[in-house]
Amino acid sequence: MKSFINKIKKITGGDFFKNVLVSLTGSGLAQLITLLALPVLTRLFTPAEFGLFALYLSIANIIGNVAGGRMGSAIMIPKEDKEAFNILVLAFVLITITSSATLFLVVLLKSKITSLLSFSPHEWTFYFLPLSIFLISANRTLVVWINRAKSFNISATGRIIQTGSNSGINILLGSFTQMGMPGLFAGHVAGTGISTIYLATKSRYSLKNYRFPLKSDLYEALISNKNFIYFAVPFGLLNMFSGELLVYYFSIFFSASMVGLYSNANRVINYPLTLFTSAFSSVFYQRISKGKNALKVFRISWMLNLIGASILLLPVVFWGENLFAFALGEEWRMSGNFASLLVPLAVSSFAARSVASVFSLLKKNEVLLQWQTIYLIIILGVIYIFKDAGIQSILLYFSITGTILYLWQSYWGYRLLRKFEQQNNADLLTFVDQE
Repeated sequence: MKSFINKIKKITGGDFFKNVLVSLTGSGLAQLITLLALPVLTRLFTPAEFGLFALYLSIANIIGNVAGGRMGSAIMIPKEDKEAFNILVLAFVLITITSSATLFLVVLLKSKITSLLSFSPHEWTFYFLPLSIFLISANRTLVVWINRAKSFNISATGRIIQTGSNSGINILLGSFTQMGMPGLFAGHVAGTGISTIYLATKSRYSLKNYRFPLKSDLYEALISNKNFIYFAVPFGLLNMFSGELLVYYFSIFFSASMVGLYSNANRVINYPLTLFTSAFSSVFYQRISKGKNALKVFRISWMLNLIGASILLLPVVFWGENLFAFALGEEWRMSGNFASLLVPLAVSSFAARSVASVFSLLKKNEVLLQWQTIYLIIILGVIYIFKDAGIQSILLYFSITGTILYLWQSYWGYRLLRKFEQQNNADLLTFVDQE
């Protein structure tokens, strides 16, 4: 066992596990705060209130995920920090434009959207949607910039601040007011805002070394990374929409309570995994971008994450209903049933996400877009075929189909990386022969 661990350390590099540990510790504390707060929150807020908040947050996350043109993923690629800084500024320009455009659309279409999604009682919260989008996207972009400098302790602290502020405000408002869903909403805005301010403050020490780029610099950064605009943005939209598809489906055809039961089931089983994803994928991307032993790093990373997630969520498969009823309250028992059905999808998608940055590194975002398009079409087909079979059947077949497709995505990424390495080795041998 010791020799196996030493072999992994040799392959991945000396500071790989150190950086993972730092990031993992911060993410672990952040997720622990959320999980400890959840049993309190489920006794302060109803499934319907959780459902309405999940709907709002879903829309904010979908748009916030692509608001910066996915330029955050491109920050890690340039060798020169100056080029990376230009991409960072470009990302914030795009975030500002997207947030402003969202405000215009909210004013124009708010009533129609809230009526369709049965959100009318709290439609005023949609005026804050541009702010949520800006904060979510800015936060994620700053985290990538900070991780580029290997300051994983700062990004980890940012996650702790975000979840701590979010959960603390939610509990205070839930305990001493009758705000309902707006209380959950207020915690989200405050938590994300405080965390973003912290990350921006820490970033200013490194940012002050660069001058603000000229328009020509921003244009060059845009052209050099247009692959992200053309392919990563549509992929991001489709990916987020696919992940939130059942939120919209349950909201339109069932009730806010059903949305709340589903969203918390999804939340509980994915939060422990998100802990590892946010910690591991950041370090994985930074490490694999160096190009050393990339295939072995990919294989080990994917396998460890798949096995770890399976072991972690195994109890939910057998005792999901009882665990949820005990931890969250009896009215959340059905949420445990939903969670047990979603475990295979959670495990496979987690393993795929932990290594999915390989597509961005190889600038093969069009492949992810192709995969995501196929995924969405197939998943929509599954929901349509089983729409009359009941919620449990929809979730079961949704989970099985998604599991197969995420395994396919991981295999596709591995094949592309192998082809890239083989091509690089062939070019190197040709160069040596010519010498």
